[in-house]
Amino acid sequence: MSGVPGVPGVPRVSAEDVRAALGRLSTSPLFAGAERMRRFLQLVVEETLAGNAGSLKEYRIGVDVFDRGQTFDPRTDTIVRVEARRLRQKLEEYYAGTGRHDPVIIRVPPGAYVPSFVNRAVDDAAPTAHESPERTGAPRASIAVLPFLDLSEAGDQEYLCDGFSEELLNALSRIPALKVAARTSAFRFKGKADDIRRIGTELDVEHILEGSVRLFGPQMRVTVQLLRASDGYHVWSRQFDRLFAEALTLQSDVARQVAASVGVELGSGSSTAASCSAEAYRLYLEGRHDWRQFTPASAARAVDCFERSIRIEPSFAPAHAGLADTYMQMSVYGMAAPRDLAEKARTAANGALALDPQSVEALTQLGAVSAYCDWDWASSEEYFRRALRIQPNYVDARWLMATVCLGPQHRLDEALLEAREAARQDPLSPLTQAMVGAVHLYRGEYDAALAALDAADAIAPSFSQTSLFRGFVNLARGRPDLAAVGQDHSPYRVYVRAVLGHTAAARTEIDMLCARAGSPLIIAAGYAGLGDVDHSLEWLERAADLKVPQLIWIDFQPPWKLLRGSQRFEDIRKRMHLPMRAEGSIAP
Repeated sequence: MSGVPGVPGVPRVSAEDVRAALGRLSTSPLFAGAERMRRFLQLVVEETLAGNAGSLKEYRIGVDVFDRGQTFDPRTDTIVRVEARRLRQKLEEYYAGTGRHDPVIIRVPPGAYVPSFVNRAVDDAAPTAHESPERTGAPRASIAVLPFLDLSEAGDQEYLCDGFSEELLNALSRIPALKVAARTSAFRFKGKADDIRRIGTELDVEHILEGSVRLFGPQMRVTVQLLRASDGYHVWSRQFDRLFAEALTLQSDVARQVAASVGVELGSGSSTAASCSAEAYRLYLEGRHDWRQFTPASAARAVDCFERSIRIEPSFAPAHAGLADTYMQMSVYGMAAPRDLAEKARTAANGALALDPQSVEALTQLGAVSAYCDWDWASSEEYFRRALRIQPNYVDARWLMATVCLGPQHRLDEALLEAREAARQDPLSPLTQAMVGAVHLYRGEYDAALAALDAADAIAPSFSQTSLFRGFVNLARGRPDLAAVGQDHSPYRVYVRAVLGHTAAARTEIDMLCARAGSPLIIAAGYAGLGDVDHSLEWLERAADLKVPQLIWIDFQPPWKLLRGSQRFEDIRKRMHLPMRAEGSIAP
């Protein structure tokens, strides 16, 4: 049986297997006496198998399944939404009981009527927001890894100290029985002399791991101490004198001792040990440090570091994953042709995955490429969930799945749950808070969106994503004057100027962008602000040809409101495999 395109090792569910699963459901005691529910399930399954999932709108289901007649109005008659909730509950009940050994699982995701079909063999799914250990009440030990101090004489080893801390954090994060504070939140305390008890309270952890690194020639000295957060008690401390070439092995040793001290076992999948030369590893850590600066210059330096690391040590998977992260970052931020960069990211991520099938970074970037570039939503979700099965608190996979995969599919209830879970796992990250705001924006919940963006501002007042989404909220509320604040570098700045009536300035900037091959999405938005539908659609089609990443949110962003309903706009949506919009569009 063939695999899902682009997802190695994940078997596709055949139509024959799906129909067999439907037959078992229909004849089970739960469904045998529920004719309408059987009709409901049969309609959505058969239409999806026939390639007609786009027709599964509330109106059609009301007429075809519940005999509501041609005058049926879903805005006043909630029969379909009510029965869909009952169907989801029945499916959960069936698969928890009679169908607990069925080889194929049929689900109808919240907020949608298009079912998904999953092989049980690959359905030990990533813990969703509903299923995370904290939500289900499963107790876990908890720890935060603070950035290690640089005690080198020159004080020029920050990248090494941060990298050592982060790699140690990643190793501990793969232990299911251990809750580990996310990197962004833990690193908020870098260089601060905060009380351990306050750090423990803010990060909601029982233990704090801190330490220092000192290099002298080929030698390194790493001092580590584990503290109890409730009272600052030193549980243990260790000093390790090793060759720098043994840094990876040392990380595994420290992770193992930490795990034992907090009462959990370090599984084989949690080891950071790998064969890597000292220079390749140093370049890898330097590349990771540059990657996190989020500037064109730092991204170029990161690519150089990762490529040099790979040349020295071709089998070192983390360097390939770092290269994938950087190329995808460059694609999203428009640092070069997005489609070309996305393909480079895909190649690097597949290289990492071939070397290390447990690379959550590689899986996450393949999920991003599948969404941004392929518009293959099923493959995207599977990559993200595979990453989260390996490392449930890998926050990047969770917020990306919420915003670039679930959101564009209009699965907004699920998207909000996942975004909130990411923010809960990484509470001091402005990015996770801003992503909660973004999902509220997509849902049309503007007060809730602003509240989440205020929380992001409280953490990092100058965070660019917060300004972008705040601008969208103000545009959706009809306040372009407020939307203009902080939008000087926004991809939609020309649109804002145009709707504010600065027509000449907007046209001048559009001409400049056209002359120097600027982003077609910015140009399309500018024309939309001027009310020029034909030119806006022309440039939006070019954006689709070039696979501009931000295109996946065209259902929710205010600049495209003018274009909705036109056949050319719908053709773009169809190319992207976006779902039919529900009655009463949720888009601003």
